Amino acid sequence: MGFFTDLIKNSNGDIAVFQSKMDNLSIIEELLEFYGVEKEKAGEILTQNLYSTNEKLTESKLFSLDRKVLRLVLYKDGNPVGTVSFTLRGTNSYEIGYFILEQYRGNSNIARVLSLIRETALKHGIKLTATVNKDNKASIYLIGHYLGLTVNKETEKTYIYGG
Repeated sequence: MGFFTDLIKNSNGDIAVFQSKMDNLSIIEELLEFYGVEKEKAGEILTQNLYSTNEKLTESKLFSLDRKVLRLVLYKDGNPVGTVSFTLRGTNSYEIGYFILEQYRGNSNIARVLSLIRETALKHGIKLTATVNKDNKASIYLIGHYLGLTVNKETEKTYIYGG
């Protein structure tokens, strides 16, 4: 199996492909609001997203049509709690990012999900990187502890992991 197929299959429902545009519009809108981007962009982002599919999730399928970012939904106890994204950075190389809805911060399953991503990436020879704002103490801990990445570069405002 491929990396993404394995990841979703082994997540026990914690990670899934978006089911429909409308089901997950609020997650994308909150993500955009968090980053100071107008909510009207949510529809544009969702039209570029992959939706429910029974096909094997191959890299060529996932990143066709000029799509460079794959966003998957994070679930906890059957409720959508956020997203995890994979930005294509080269063959078998992805920059990972995640966003947790405000009401689930500190009470999500992101640690378990990041551990699964790490295990699955190691199994498939996938290289992961991440960029974290220096003031985001929770993500700094999670990326280092559960993804197992270390800082390899620093900018004025961010740490860049992996590479």
